[in-house]
Amino acid sequence: MQQLAGLFWNHTPRMMETMRRSGFEWPRLTETELSDVIGYLYYVKLFDEPGDPDLGERWFREKQCMLCHSVGGSGGRVGPPLDRYARYVAPIMLAEGMWNHGPAMQATQRMRGVATPTFVGREMADIQAYVREVSREAPRRAVFLEPPHPERGRQLFRTKGCLRCHGDTGRGTPYGPDLRAATVRMRVSEIAGVLWNHSFEMSARMRERGFAFPRFGGTEMADVIAFLYYLRFDETRGDSAAGVQVFRAKGCAGCHRPDTGAAIGPDLSRSEAVTAPMRLAAAMWNHAPAMYEVMRTRTVEWPRFEGDEMRDLSVFLRSLARSTAPARRAIPRR
Repeated sequence: MQQLAGLFWNHTPRMMETMRRSGFEWPRLTETELSDVIGYLYYVKLFDEPGDPDLGERWFREKQCMLCHSVGGSGGRVGPPLDRYARYVAPIMLAEGMWNHGPAMQATQRMRGVATPTFVGREMADIQAYVREVSREAPRRAVFLEPPHPERGRQLFRTKGCLRCHGDTGRGTPYGPDLRAATVRMRVSEIAGVLWNHSFEMSARMRERGFAFPRFGGTEMADVIAFLYYLRFDETRGDSAAGVQVFRAKGCAGCHRPDTGAAIGPDLSRSEAVTAPMRLAAAMWNHAPAMYEVMRTRTVEWPRFEGDEMRDLSVFLRSLARSTAPARRAIPRR
């Protein structure tokens, strides 16, 4: 969330100049409105772009899927044909079917001496594109799934027993890893591939602990993936000491210096705006035109935020607001 807020800020001067030339007013956003906009932009990255059917045919062959499954009349007869998945545009239903049949597939593969396939990148989306291209299912009507719902995914994460190994918030336990890392810069099919790659080890561990392997129906797997995808969205932990360095390096102290009595901007240690990450981002957005004018007159370069800098800055500013008034921590000078 805060990385996206930083990207918004980095792009602000260009947006202001473009909007002025077009005769548009700079929109003011409440904390809730900005949170909704950023939440939406974060959400759309979850969705897959179309896969490559030519690559899908290659993966289908190289990963030996064709030894057990047929599509378009070609392939093995050990497992069910995959033609019916051609009705789905997105690969999530194929991934869900693979997950549900995973333990049985693993047993068959061991018996036949076939290596268990793993998936990286967009390989699962490519296989879905290949299935759609060569399937003989007729008549075929495309099925468009309802967008996945993170809150439903949170509930399913509990009811399916995932929390037993990964904790209530997916941040890991001695029995299972922190799932936040599994969703970094990944689309639905990529996250589904990661889950599949670990499903066999997971099923073995669950048997050892006496748990049933969870099965998913409808869009349940998509909802769980959406929940996992959002685990990092509200991450607010940062490094206050690094935030001090960001405050200095970005030139914030040049305008926000209440300890000297010569501040151009407000005293951030007394500002309500710094008490929550999105509140800070909304305040920066709404004051950007005034800040831009001041910085132009003072020939100060517009600061840019990379990586976790915005998050670290937010943590530092919140620490100022929590300080008591008599012993209020002075904001560092440049």
